[in-house]
Amino acid sequence: MTIAIDPILIAVGPLQVRWSAVFTALALVAGWLVARRWGAAAGLRFVSTALPAALVIAAGIVVGRAAVLVERPDLLRRGVAFAAVLAQGGISLPAAALGGAAALMVWAWLDKHSPARALGAAAGGLLVGEAIASVGLLLSGDYAGPITDLPWAVSYTRPDAGVPATLVGRNVHPLALYALLWSGAAVGWLWIVWPERTIGERWSLAALAYGLGHLGIGYARLDPVWLLGLRGDQFFGLVWIVIGVVGLIAGGKRVIRVVASTTGEPVR
Repeated sequence: MTIAIDPILIAVGPLQVRWSAVFTALALVAGWLVARRWGAAAGLRFVSTALPAALVIAAGIVVGRAAVLVERPDLLRRGVAFAAVLAQGGISLPAAALGGAAALMVWAWLDKHSPARALGAAAGGLLVGEAIASVGLLLSGDYAGPITDLPWAVSYTRPDAGVPATLVGRNVHPLALYALLWSGAAVGWLWIVWPERTIGERWSLAALAYGLGHLGIGYARLDPVWLLGLRGDQFFGLVWIVIGVVGLIAGGKRVIRVVASTTGEPVR
């Protein structure tokens, strides 16, 4: 598949608005709407207001950008820091999700809501948002992998696409398409099994799916290895996997204790 669309939607002087930025904005709105719906079903009031969403997004941008600066100290040496977030280095999505989740937990606790319920409501929004953002990344070429001969490879013909200059016109792995399919399948499955799962299982399964996606797709990324033999995206994906597994184990133990206490059996 050949993508010849101009990756820059609007250019006013030095300011450039890429398709990836447009779809990221759409992803934030869609993610918030999904979180509102799932949160209302869980009895959460605060998800209907914009302030918590704004704080979660701000925390995500700060943490996600900080992760990139740790991974790429050359940006700091060049004085880029938190400026030019999208143009130079971008943000780490799984790290940004960690920052947003932490901010959401703090807000829920201060507002006297269950942090677990808040995370469960946000889980669907996170996966929906990633699926939508992946469309923009696919159009702009900002999330492409190495050269491949697979039949579903993509080729970017414009020199201002997000792929490295050496890969323009070459068939490469469409990593954004992989992320789109994975996130879409994960949120679809969660929607189906949602009523049958406990609160802890809801956000734990979403965290596990999100982490597995970034860990797996990360093996095809062009970024250099950063820590523990993993690229930055993979490392934070692994953190999400650990969070999901720990949440499932802790939730299972809690269910065992509740069942045992109601049946009179000894608690294991």
